[in-house]
Amino acid sequence: MNLVKWAGGKARLAESFREYFPKSSRTFYVEPFVGGGGSFLSLKSDFAAGSDQNQSLIYLWEAVRDDLEALIYGYEFYCEYHSEDGYNAARKLYNDLIADIGKYRILDEKKQDIAILFLYLLSTGFNGLCRYSKKSGFNVPIGDKLPSSKTLREKLLVVADRIKTTNFHCWDFEKTIQHYQLKPGVFFYCDPPYSKIKGKGFQSYTEDWKHSDADRLKKVLTDSGCRFAVSEIDCPEVRDRYADFEFVEFQANRSIGGDRSKVAEVLILGR
Repeated sequence: MNLVKWAGGKARLAESFREYFPKSSRTFYVEPFVGGGGSFLSLKSDFAAGSDQNQSLIYLWEAVRDDLEALIYGYEFYCEYHSEDGYNAARKLYNDLIADIGKYRILDEKKQDIAILFLYLLSTGFNGLCRYSKKSGFNVPIGDKLPSSKTLREKLLVVADRIKTTNFHCWDFEKTIQHYQLKPGVFFYCDPPYSKIKGKGFQSYTEDWKHSDADRLKKVLTDSGCRFAVSEIDCPEVRDRYADFEFVEFQANRSIGGDRSKVAEVLILGR
């Protein structure tokens, strides 16, 4: 189960992670890199928060939680005009709308419009990719799928039920961790972009993630004094960075962009 397909998502590994995560129903579960929610929806407790720096994604999470019927109605509107020209027009409109993020206060109506367009583009774009360029914005071409609104609504009804008491934020991971670190029973699960090691990882989607960010993540987690887990690619640099912590090894399947190879990954546990 996930909200949308997302590069590096952990839906297939979520159940394997469960034995290493807190069992208490009073755990406050936080994911600072919530993405498409592959792990979040499987592992979250009743008390939870998710954060991501993709503002459109956070608008989509909030739209599913707060007004699913309006979201589906908007999706159906774009499906009525679905074609290559219709898709390209929707993509241009989306890019025009997100150009204002960070410049002006975004009205609730515009947030909803962005969420609807983002859902439509991710659902009908090539291979479910979410990709931006500095020059042209969201630049994924049309794909060959048009999910029915009925099927999508049935899935999102389940998602909406799971997140009805969940907080969402468009924050940097450091702000998210520092905001929640004093919550009783808090547990952080972090699934950051893979460290870039010899061409591995999802760096083609996350060019802004640097080694200094990985170091900063480790520091803010250890400084918090909270229990946490981090997913990372298995490589000497990661082993060195978290040398004082426990490692659990996994094989992760790539599942986006046509790549179906396996990658050696580790779950790092901070008790």
